[in-house]
Amino acid sequence: MAVTASPNLVELPVQELRVGMYVHALGGSWMDHDFWRERFPIDTPAVLERLRRSTVRTAWVDLQRSAPGSMPAPAPAATAAIPAAATSRDPATAAAGSGPGDTAAGPAPPAPAHRPARQNAPPARRGVAAAARSIAEARSAVNAMFREARTTGRIDQELVRDTARSLQLAVENDPDTMLALLRLKHADEYTSMHSLAVGALLLRLTRTMGMDEQTQDRAVTAGLLHDIGKIAVPRAILDKPGGLDETEWRIVRTHPEAGHTLLLGSGQVDEMSLDVCRHHHERVDGKGYPDRLTGAELTTFARMGAVCDVYDAVTSDRPYKKGWTPAEALRRMAATRGGHFDETVFRAFLKTIGPFPVGTLVRLASQRLALVVSSNPAALRAPGVRVFYSIAMQERIEPRTLDLAGGRDTIVGEEDPRNWGLTGLEALLD
Repeated sequence: MAVTASPNLVELPVQELRVGMYVHALGGSWMDHDFWRERFPIDTPAVLERLRRSTVRTAWVDLQRSAPGSMPAPAPAATAAIPAAATSRDPATAAAGSGPGDTAAGPAPPAPAHRPARQNAPPARRGVAAAARSIAEARSAVNAMFREARTTGRIDQELVRDTARSLQLAVENDPDTMLALLRLKHADEYTSMHSLAVGALLLRLTRTMGMDEQTQDRAVTAGLLHDIGKIAVPRAILDKPGGLDETEWRIVRTHPEAGHTLLLGSGQVDEMSLDVCRHHHERVDGKGYPDRLTGAELTTFARMGAVCDVYDAVTSDRPYKKGWTPAEALRRMAATRGGHFDETVFRAFLKTIGPFPVGTLVRLASQRLALVVSSNPAALRAPGVRVFYSIAMQERIEPRTLDLAGGRDTIVGEEDPRNWGLTGLEALLD
């Protein structure tokens, strides 16, 4: 039975797959099977047989890239409505008016982690599925918030409060998984996911810095609203695949002021949200924008917003560049302390996410690859990891979870997944 997820994708049980179909994503963790690539054609009976004999239960098939005649006839009764969260494009990339880019490719497909958890899935996978559902719901709400702002020039205060509360509850329930999944963004959902990520990071940072619960609540809302001014930036600029010229950069740099004006006009917007919206691109050395404030003129919340905004931005893939790994981002950001970032706030941020955030691919002293799956506040350099590959033997091994705090192994460095031909590390968390 097929369930439509987007105009070009359909999820099928593996027993219904056929030669000629093009697999866009597999319906399970790739730690459970031997297919190294996320996307590939079923071009021979041997590939089809491997799929059917694997532990994979379903696969997302790309209709456009599949060979003619390979797809079964659709069954109307088996087709579900397309969820808003899966079909709506990032609101900030839909500028007023239209242009050649307005008919670009459809929405990105749901990540494997967005599928409902199987009844027999282990607790860790059910936790990831729950976090993914929370993110999908919150992203849909942020999309609606941006659409409302773009069409009416005002903010739906009730929607913002509900979204902030839902995000806060989800982060409280499983902070490591939420932050790991929020780093995974498709191009057309960047701004909405970025808003959620900054809200989650600000929440964690306020707790690290010992701020009270009311401040924590306000911080989530400030993160959700910090980039609302991007509704005023033309989509052609936000979606541009190459670098921006100086004129385009000047337009992009108007978004903090545009957002601040919109929030002021909406009335009853918290002062922290106004502050973070306008000043999250300021620098302590006075070289930021729009007001070129220096350290003494910047509030603590503006400094916090700057760190969270930059970290999520530079670790995300964009149309014009690949994102940095978490460790690389922290190294480069650390080099600008006292210039771009406030020293005290940045130290608290490091303590908040640790040197190896959940979702980081690492090399162990035992010459194995592992994925960080849980943090350890008591020993930041000894998180929980899931080992899955032997570098010495150059082959996959049976996955198992290790608590590095026990001293049985140590992390010797972070690895870039692209150097190992790996993509979609969200599948490891599925």
